[in-house]
Amino acid sequence: MRIHLTRIGLTRVSVMALVASLSFPGFSAAAGLMPNNLAVLRIAPPETGSGPSDAASPVFIEQFSKTTLNQTVSNATTKVALPTVASNTGNRALVLSGLSGSNGGLTRSSNYYYLTLGGYNATVGGLTENDADPGSAFSSEVARVIGKIDALGTVDTTTALNDAYDGDNFRNVATTDGTKFWTAGNQSYDSTTHGVRYAPLGAPGNTSLKVAGDPGNINRVQIFDGQVYASARSPGGGVDRGVYLVGTDTDEALPTTASPDENQVNIIKTDPSSTGPYDFFMANLNPSINTLRADGTVTGIDTAYLADTSLGIRKYVHNGTAWQFAYNIAVAGGVTGLTGEVIDGKVTLYGITGLAAAGNRLISVTDNGVGSAVSILATAPANNAFRGVAFTPYLPGDATLDGVVDGADYTKWADNYLQSGGFVQGDFNSDGVIDGADYTVWADNYLLNVNGPSPSLAISAVPEPATWSLLAVGAAVLAAARWRAKR
Repeated sequence: MRIHLTRIGLTRVSVMALVASLSFPGFSAAAGLMPNNLAVLRIAPPETGSGPSDAASPVFIEQFSKTTLNQTVSNATTKVALPTVASNTGNRALVLSGLSGSNGGLTRSSNYYYLTLGGYNATVGGLTENDADPGSAFSSEVARVIGKIDALGTVDTTTALNDAYDGDNFRNVATTDGTKFWTAGNQSYDSTTHGVRYAPLGAPGNTSLKVAGDPGNINRVQIFDGQVYASARSPGGGVDRGVYLVGTDTDEALPTTASPDENQVNIIKTDPSSTGPYDFFMANLNPSINTLRADGTVTGIDTAYLADTSLGIRKYVHNGTAWQFAYNIAVAGGVTGLTGEVIDGKVTLYGITGLAAAGNRLISVTDNGVGSAVSILATAPANNAFRGVAFTPYLPGDATLDGVVDGADYTKWADNYLQSGGFVQGDFNSDGVIDGADYTVWADNYLLNVNGPSPSLAISAVPEPATWSLLAVGAAVLAAARWRAKR
């Protein structure tokens, strides 16, 4: 049966507005991660009341406001506890060392839906040598684990590497969409396990690929505008420290092929006095400047901010020919974790200070030049360390960024249908066009709420009989649309 909405005085928008107006209470659950906040990785001591140590230590994700000063860690801010033991769902433990300042990087996926991080499949409080210092173990004994977290706080640690970063730190993970991962770290025993590596979701053991290996001591890997970049803190293999373009050996901007020569191009060479870069943020600020991806295509990336543990935040700009140092924004204690955003052409940066094993800070700074003011947003509790910082993930289909997928998000999609745009215009699959595929994303996640899992179908307020009829029509329309989309 074909339902003609216009014959009964309805449009798709009016049906969705009706459905959205009804109350569908969710199941009781801890609140998830709200959009437009900051997620911070916190490492706690291995035992209550103890100090930080090299031993396997529990990891948590905190949520903080981008603007409120002097926030404190509490039950309200702690949103995710990473597993400390394996589970029957296939999840592994993901723990870190509390004394290593280079591990614990945190990133958000290119499609906005996930946080990613790296850690170790070791036991908190365990008595083995590997539990006492998991980063020093061979990956065949202590797997390097990739963690993925969505806006609801759902954790996936099913992807583990047994061929990566032997005897040294596994530092961070970047992803486009939660199914493909690029990793950063170092090695102490075997040069075949270092560099930038690639692994798909759920990859079994010894299947990661080295997509760039010179230099091998990689601090962070990030993806900006469809290109993988990496930072190297110390010289290696006769090349300089700095930021590298990954994938030049295989002409891939998002490389998934093993690199034959293990080379990568050093596009930003940092000052010899620099102790960075650790994390970094890149942006397109000058429409007249273009740079190249590893596959030869053009990107607008022309500005970079590099975290330095002694100098603060180093700014570099591309002049159309080469990258050049602009100036340094001084931050007491230096910076390790870093992310940023551009609003109306103005860059605001969010960072984690220094390498301290405890008590370091979450900061914000708006780039107004050399003397830019630094604000303290939060300080890690005693014996705890902040490490990585990233923006909180979005729910698929939540164009209004209010933490609920509802009729208002449908309206955003409908208003921009067949136009180009970004996530907040309704491009939920990140292909640059608002179309039927984005509607399917919205419909598949309708009524998802960060304050709880998928809502129940109970209705708290019984509508009038006429409303029931309209709701039935609306439900039929939604079902038909989903059926067509899945054919």
